[in-house]
Amino acid sequence: MKLPNLFINTIKKKKLEDEQRRKIQEEKELKEAQTDSRLLQNLEQKIEISEKIFEWRNELLATDVGYEFILKGSLWIYHGGWGHIEDDGGWGTWSRLYLSPYSIDYNRGYKNLGMDKIFEFSEPLQMAERLNLIYLEKVLGKIKTKEVYDDILKYNGYLSKY
Repeated sequence: MKLPNLFINTIKKKKLEDEQRRKIQEEKELKEAQTDSRLLQNLEQKIEISEKIFEWRNELLATDVGYEFILKGSLWIYHGGWGHIEDDGGWGTWSRLYLSPYSIDYNRGYKNLGMDKIFEFSEPLQMAERLNLIYLEKVLGKIKTKEVYDDILKYNGYLSKY
C-alpha cells in the first residue's frame, strides 16, 4: 500500500519544523549559557568594586566630618544615568546615590517626574547584584580621583560651610 503524497509531505514538513525548533532551542540555550558566564564574570568584578565603594563609605563615616554629614540626613554622592539596567536608560533618565547611616541608597528618576528610591544596599553583594558594571566603575572612578568630594559639596547645599 502506497501512502498518499499529501501525508508524506505533511510528515516531512513536521520533521523539518521539529528540527528547526530544536536548533532554535539549542541556539537559545547556548546564548543563555554565554550570557550567564558573562554575567558571572561581571558579578565578580561588580562585587570587588562594590566592596571598595563600601570601604570608602565606612572610612568617610568613621571621620568626625563624615559622621556629622550623615547626621544631617542622607548624603548625595553621585549622579548619572540609570545604573539598575544594562544601559543608562537613555535621554531624560537620571539616578543618584546617597550615603545614609546604615546603607547606600539608589534613586532614579525620569526627566522632571520626581525621584523613586528603588534600592537600599546594606552590603556590597546587594549593590553588585542590582547595579551594572559601568555605573559602578563610574562611581569608583569619582572616588579614586577624589572628584566625589567636590560633588558632595556641590550636591548637598547644607554643607556649604565646609
